[in-house]
Amino acid sequence: MKKFIQSTGSVLLLTIMAAAVILAGCGGGGGGGGSDDFSSGSSSGTGNVAILLADGPADDYDEIWLKVTKVLLLPADRNPNRSPVVIFESDEGQEFNLLELRDEDFLLTVKKRVPAGWYSKIRLEVKDIWSVGGPCDNFKLPSNRIDLNPRGDFEVRPGETLSIRLDIDANKSINLHEAGKSGKCIFRPVVFVEIDTIVAAQRCPRILIGEIKALLPDANAIEGFVLDLFGERGTIDVWLSENARQPTIIFGEEGIRVRPSELEPRQKVRVTGKINSNGDLIASVIIIGDVLNVKGTVVSSVNSDSVFPLLLESGQELVGDQVKVEVTNETLVLLGCDEEVSTDAIQRGKRARVVGKFDVNENVFRAIAVFLKSEEISGDLLRLERATGGANLVIKDEDGNEVEVFLPQQTPIYLQGDGEISLGLLNQLLLNCGPKKVQVAIDPEETEPTAQNVSVQQERLYGTVARIGENRVIQLQDLKLVRIQEGAKILLNTKRADIPVDFDAIEIGDELTLYGLGACDDLDVDFYAYIVLINESATD
Repeated sequence: MKKFIQSTGSVLLLTIMAAAVILAGCGGGGGGGGSDDFSSGSSSGTGNVAILLADGPADDYDEIWLKVTKVLLLPADRNPNRSPVVIFESDEGQEFNLLELRDEDFLLTVKKRVPAGWYSKIRLEVKDIWSVGGPCDNFKLPSNRIDLNPRGDFEVRPGETLSIRLDIDANKSINLHEAGKSGKCIFRPVVFVEIDTIVAAQRCPRILIGEIKALLPDANAIEGFVLDLFGERGTIDVWLSENARQPTIIFGEEGIRVRPSELEPRQKVRVTGKINSNGDLIASVIIIGDVLNVKGTVVSSVNSDSVFPLLLESGQELVGDQVKVEVTNETLVLLGCDEEVSTDAIQRGKRARVVGKFDVNENVFRAIAVFLKSEEISGDLLRLERATGGANLVIKDEDGNEVEVFLPQQTPIYLQGDGEISLGLLNQLLLNCGPKKVQVAIDPEETEPTAQNVSVQQERLYGTVARIGENRVIQLQDLKLVRIQEGAKILLNTKRADIPVDFDAIEIGDELTLYGLGACDDLDVDFYAYIVLINESATD
């Protein structure tokens, strides 16, 4: 019998769902519970809940699609008379490509007037899941209802907005063995859940698409509008910025900047901005009308003809591997979603989202807005060198060049997905075992290459526990020694949900899936584990 941990007050949790659902995609604004008071110490009233989704890339897969039908909040035991609150609902279900969320959050919905009080679980209902590319065409869904179980209850407070961000790690979620005789692969989603009360405007989510339902506060003095989100995801109030230094920029259907008076009900618009403490969006850019929206990597900087080539990611609205993007005097170039920069910032290797229109006659994609992501350097980390105030990372990039990036002393290094890696352990692995693959985001505000964050590529190990030793070291049946790091996330897979447990829950004979860093013969162990999945047998 496994020993379960019971704990309270967790804000950040890792959970793995034993069926195929990853919280996802688009859906409808759903109902929400009546006016009963909670017996929880919270005053009566209502708050707001924003659901955001994120993910990283998945090895060997071009696309992973989900169809989500419902998201609910389940009340905590201290509120036994409260019914579940529907945050999102769609009868047909909304399709969602998980791998589009590599570097931006997707705002599924903002639900207002959620009864204040304590909740214990987030329930997801998923209709289907499939992929493009990779060894699995279809995935096994053991259940269409999945509960995310935080270690502790979370609270919706009157008059406040709670942000629930679900970061889905597709690499850890795909179990490649076939599901019985079905011929499908098991998909057990690994989801990092971050729950916070929004105090100040957060980072921008992915561009919102919808139709203007009504102007705010009225047609004579436009200060914003009610946006009806496409995909039956409900509505959100969008307000124009009151910051004179960073006013909201509005583009008309011809790609020319226009005044707020051009905004009208029933217009299709794309909006980017930040969510504030009221659960509203403060817009930085609004684009009216039908446009194309593509993502890719800049191949080279803007030339004398005001054109730069963009290498397209898979599954984009434009066909082909590459497109010529033209910038004009009207084109807005932003770093992130609200920092305006010049076209000089469009440099080789930067990732970009471009919104604009394709000119068939000129065979060029004319940009209305270019959203640049922070520059990244990917490659093999060869060594660490001491430096004043930190260390230098010496990286062999994807072009074979050695580059130096300064790592400030307080900048953490993480395993891809989860787990902070000590500089000492990383240096030991580099010296004894050779390079490690890394991805480094560069701080745009520094003149010299400086790391904003560092992610080390995870490695995976399977095995059956043969012996449990001291200092959190276990031996697998193939004689490999694994050290389970302090603070490692350890989860017991069940058919309906995966439950956080402690190290003592690991028993001889358990089948484990481990994520972390591989070592070598020169060290005391063969693997350092940051995430441990205790697997139960899969059934049809």
